[in-house]
Amino acid sequence: MTSVERPAGYEYKHIEVPQTESVVNLVTNTYGMFYWEVQSTQTVVAKEAHLERGEYNSDNLYSVVTTERFVAIDFKRATNIPNLP
Repeated sequence: MTSVERPAGYEYKHIEVPQTESVVNLVTNTYGMFYWEVQSTQTVVAKEAHLERGEYNSDNLYSVVTTERFVAIDFKRATNIPNLP
């Protein structure tokens, strides 16, 4: 991943939430109340695969695949907002 120059005067936040429309909407609306703007969203599918030996017969090999899905959300807001803690 390449680094991107970010303009001064802004702060950034990256969060990951479950891939559920209601959760994504709740998070973006809640952050919006505190002046955060959505810069980008991305659905991430992470797969991990490995082999495991059988519990009763160690000669048996099983392929185990786990999949994780989540939404990555990037926010930005100005740092010159009055009364911003």
